[in-house]
Formats: sequence, structure tokens, C-alpha cells
Amino acid sequence: MDDLSMEAFEARAAAAEQMLAELTLKQASAVSAADITYLKNLRETLVKVKEEQEALNLRMKEVLAERAKLKYQAEHLKRAVREADEKNQNGKRPHPL
Repeated sequence: MDDLSMEAFEARAAAAEQMLAELTLKQASAVSAADITYLKNLRETLVKVKEEQEALNLRMKEVLAERAKLKYQAEHLKRAVREADEKNQNGKRPHPL
């Protein structure tokens, strides 16, 4: 190869490397934009799920409190029925039910 063809070859190689660098940069920025959009959507979803979780936790506390209240009432009703049955068995008049 003569010097002119070698210089032309090197110039074309340098131009090709420059074009490759520019294309790589463009592709990276395009992927980054897609990644940013994906991450924004993911964040919105996570915020919604967190709000739902907080609402469910609050509802669970309410349900557990109601359960405790009903359990307390059931225990007292059982005791009242037991005491009434004992009184009826001790010579009192029979329970109408």
C-alpha cells in the first residue's frame, strides 16, 4: 500500500470510529429515556401499592378491634347463659327456651 491509500484508509477508519461513537451515544440516550419512563411508571405503581397497603393495615386494625370486642361479648354471653342454667338446675323454674 502506498502512503496515500494508507492515509485514506486511516481517515475512513477514524470517521467510522467517530460514527460508531455517535451512534452508541444516541442508543444509550434512547435506552436511558426508555429506562426513565419505565422507572417513573414503576415508582407510580409502588406508591399506589404502598397506599393500598396502608389502607389495608388500617382496615386490619379495625377488624381486629371489632373481633376482640365480639369475642369479649361472646364470653360474657356464655357466662350469663351458664349462670342462668345453673340457677334453673338448682330448683328454680325451667328456662323457657
